[in-house]
Amino acid sequence: MNSQDLNWVQQVLDITNGEGVDLIIDQLSGYTVNQNMSATKIKGNIVNVGRLAGGAINFNCDLHALRRINYTGVTFRTRSLDEVRKVYSSMWNDFKSLIIDRKLSLPIEKKFDFEEVVIALSYMRENKHFGKLILKL
Repeated sequence: MNSQDLNWVQQVLDITNGEGVDLIIDQLSGYTVNQNMSATKIKGNIVNVGRLAGGAINFNCDLHALRRINYTGVTFRTRSLDEVRKVYSSMWNDFKSLIIDRKLSLPIEKKFDFEEVVIALSYMRENKHFGKLILKL
């Protein structure tokens, strides 16, 4: 779902017969936090792994409590190098076959030549893209 689409929460609820989803992996935070809680089922889970849309927001504590959401924040900033290696190793073990067999992929928004690094960074800062941005060497 594209969080910039004003109807994305309703789309999620429509698809899930009004229940919401079990899990949201939140790369954005910021303006999406309360929308994410609205799209999560009762006793659902949100894992915040990024704050690309900002870290300081008005968090709807009532919505959080009413939906009894498990909200977990994670970051690599406070992990040791050993912990980071373990996380990547575990992830690779879990997803290796899906990635190799191309059953799991990420949408690619745009590819930039290395000489366009300034343009690519500007594009990324605007945060208007839906997929990944690729910088080609």
